[in-house]
Amino acid sequence: MNKNLLFYIVALFLFLLGMTLFFIAFSSKQQASREVLPVKAIENLPELQVQDIAEIEISYGDYAVKLTQKSDVWHLHTKGKPVVIADPAKVLQLLEEMSKAKLLRELTIESEQEAAALALGDPDPEKRQQTGCQVVLRDKAGNAVREMMLGKVHY
Repeated sequence: MNKNLLFYIVALFLFLLGMTLFFIAFSSKQQASREVLPVKAIENLPELQVQDIAEIEISYGDYAVKLTQKSDVWHLHTKGKPVVIADPAKVLQLLEEMSKAKLLRELTIESEQEAAALALGDPDPEKRQQTGCQVVLRDKAGNAVREMMLGKVHY
């Protein structure tokens, strides 16, 4: 048997072995991150009527964006920047996608460690750790129609 052929066979074997070990390690890490909190199955979120939404507030740490509807025009508000008119088609698309959201599971967060594992705890200024992304949808009266907290598993 040719030495070059033997070298390629051994190299291919080692490469496949390495990829298999990497896949096993990666999948076990993913599984461990899914098992952080106890879960309870939920069937449906309350129905969301897109036409009833008059305000969308999205915040992530110190960053916040607010979309408000006045006279059928959506205005985008950001901290320290002038108010601009938002593209109504994109706002409608965002609301329609949010109305289709389905709950996969309900999480009960019982400790700060559990909240931190999902990036939903209080931010740590020393480590520059951020909290999760919070999304609040409000109706014309200013009442919260839907509040969502998107943590580590969502992005």
